[in-house]
Amino acid sequence: MGRISSLVLVTFSICVLVRMSHQANTDLKTVTVSSLENPASISEYSTTRTRLMELYCEDANNDPDICQCVVTSTNPAGGPFEVATEGSDTRPTIYYTGAGLNYATATQYTITVLCEDHEDNTKTATTSDPRVNVLPNEFPDFDDYPSVTTASVSATGASVGDTVYTASATDPEGNSITYQMTQSPDSGYFDIDPNTGEITVAQSLVAVTDLSSTLTVTACDPKGCNADTLTVTVPITDQNTAPSIDNLPATVSVLETATAGHILETLTITDAQGQTVTTTCSVSPASESYKFVYDTVSKRLKLATVSSGQTLLDYDSGTRQYKITCIADDGALSSSGDVLTVNVENVNEAPVFSSSMYYCTLTESDAGLSQCAPNLLALDPDGDTVTYTFLPGNNSERFIYSSATDTVSFAVDYDVDNNVMPTTAIVTIQATDPLGLTATSQITITVEDANDNTCDFTDIALTSTIDQSVPPGTILAAFTATDADLSFPNNDVTYETISGDTTYFYVFADGQVHYREQIPDTEDGKSFYLQVRCKDGGTPSLSATAESPRPQRPRLNNDYKDYAWGNGDSFSDGTFGGGKSSSRVVSPSGIGLKALPAPRPNMY
Repeated sequence: MGRISSLVLVTFSICVLVRMSHQANTDLKTVTVSSLENPASISEYSTTRTRLMELYCEDANNDPDICQCVVTSTNPAGGPFEVATEGSDTRPTIYYTGAGLNYATATQYTITVLCEDHEDNTKTATTSDPRVNVLPNEFPDFDDYPSVTTASVSATGASVGDTVYTASATDPEGNSITYQMTQSPDSGYFDIDPNTGEITVAQSLVAVTDLSSTLTVTACDPKGCNADTLTVTVPITDQNTAPSIDNLPATVSVLETATAGHILETLTITDAQGQTVTTTCSVSPASESYKFVYDTVSKRLKLATVSSGQTLLDYDSGTRQYKITCIADDGALSSSGDVLTVNVENVNEAPVFSSSMYYCTLTESDAGLSQCAPNLLALDPDGDTVTYTFLPGNNSERFIYSSATDTVSFAVDYDVDNNVMPTTAIVTIQATDPLGLTATSQITITVEDANDNTCDFTDIALTSTIDQSVPPGTILAAFTATDADLSFPNNDVTYETISGDTTYFYVFADGQVHYREQIPDTEDGKSFYLQVRCKDGGTPSLSATAESPRPQRPRLNNDYKDYAWGNGDSFSDGTFGGGKSSSRVVSPSGIGLKALPAPRPNMY
């Protein structure tokens, strides 16, 4: 900043009209005001009382001690100035009071001073000529501006607190100076004392890899800081170097069937200074970090042992690629974070059934008619389509499985009646993937009895003798029929009368022929018959029929009624409800009943 290099004596004259109250006339006075410097200058920052200029006040007799002066106003108003005679002053002097200035508000003050004769205060003079220039604050200047290079600092030899350099600046106004500093790179390795400017080592430099550090120092006074900064370059030697993992990055492949302990990679770690190195590794995705382990002794990355229920590697439904980032650290510097990429390779895996046993219920029928769904589910871990086949054994040849409809059906006409074929079969089914790997499970097949047989009258003949002594209510005979179906109610046979001479005869549900009412003499020689049906309890119910002939009523003999039964005729092929019948003859004679065999009836 510019400084005043010399003092200039400025004199000026003011013409002042002085009126003397005790004289009748008016005398013209000449007042001469001069100072060593007019205008005077003062820094806006100055806060101390400062002597600015002397006032010279003389009357016509050139008496220099005539005046007593006072500041009556300033322009702009409120200027911190006054007139006093202090210390070595021999004349009235204008002083700055130290109350504070602001260059932004006023750059110059004009001071109006009133002087009067101290012997006769009626004699006065006024001057508005004194001026004071306000100088803007001048910031401190660096002694080594604009730059300096310090002695070299050893990264491994320097200690915290060692002095690197001391910045020095001078303030033109003599104001107090403080220092600020920034550094590049912004590492925080150096610090500066704000009061003394001393730059010291702030922390260990063993992690420094740069060849130098650039410090920018700023000098400030209470009004602000100088924009002209000092650049301090600090050369750094003996730098530490970060350890390295020499064989990363790398990529490895591992089969999904690999087990715990499988070695993925052995790390090769180098530290140029031979320092102790700590290595840590992290896994992405982080949620599966438990699958990997780093052995700090052997420096091996391996597959870890997982807890029960956890899967180690799974190409088909799990993560197919992992990123393992390893960092080697010597306590000061670290490696850049090298990555081992682990690709999981697919291995063909056998299908897996959802259950060890499935269940299915069929009803005996011809081949392919009855079907049931066991809800088989065999999943292939590789997502391939599997095929299903029954393995030989335990009647499996009698069944067929359709994977298209997930149904089991009969491969043969299946009949459980008379224990021809079993009602339960536990068969083994096999699932096979395209590469031939297999899995097996079992199906319990239950075969239910179907109502597929009609009852059949089995009696060859019924024989019954009746005369007048046989009372009503007598059981004359009983029909017998059988049903070849395996189970109840399909093989449960009952009987009923369809038609015939039901006035005198009736058939109970159990097949017994009931003599229900006495035959009158008027019916002598007449034939009677009954048509009887057997039926099973299945759904729908199947039936067959039988009937008896109508014989002639016998004549009376020896004064009491007896019945000489004649030969009876048989009837067959009676049709009821669309089905065929089997016939049996109930003949009112002792000859017996002749039965006609009936063909196998149809189901209805």
